[in-house]
Amino acid sequence: MGLISPFRNRKNQLPNPKKAKNKALKLFGNVIGSDPIKYPQPKILTPEPPQPGGRGEAVPRALHPVLQNQPAAPLPPAGAPVGRPPRIFRGPFATWPRRQRYMVTAGFAGCIIIGTLAGAVLKMNQEVKAEKQKMREATVDERVAFLEERREYLVGQKAELDKKIGGLHERMKARESGLSGR
Repeated sequence: MGLISPFRNRKNQLPNPKKAKNKALKLFGNVIGSDPIKYPQPKILTPEPPQPGGRGEAVPRALHPVLQNQPAAPLPPAGAPVGRPPRIFRGPFATWPRRQRYMVTAGFAGCIIIGTLAGAVLKMNQEVKAEKQKMREATVDERVAFLEERREYLVGQKAELDKKIGGLHERMKARESGLSGR
């Protein structure tokens, strides 16, 4: 098979002649033929002869007559910009199918999230190891001071819990006396 024509669809069928002409104008602009070096005429594809003993595959047809005999576009006025407008860069993945772009984006996001979590876990493990090492290397006086601070903290928590439990017992007694008085 020959070259793939930009004027054919994926099934190698010729489109509507008007649509094909519009597509040609969109691809090559109005300057087809004005400068043969910059804008060469599109090559007209001819079908290859079928191979002997082939499977009877369809042979591509020639381009539509409207596209074969395109006249050269008139030259633009002097001083007018020549050629297509510059393409807008939309990123390296702009031509990928939408599903593929979403999958790649999800993959990148997953790698970033997993990397962040793994880094946090490693940092916590390092801090725990550093604390253990610090406790091993501490002198007896430092250990006693640490244990006294810890005891003060735990006694404070015990006082808060005793206060909450006392309040709970008072409410339970009030509820029982309120129910028995009825």
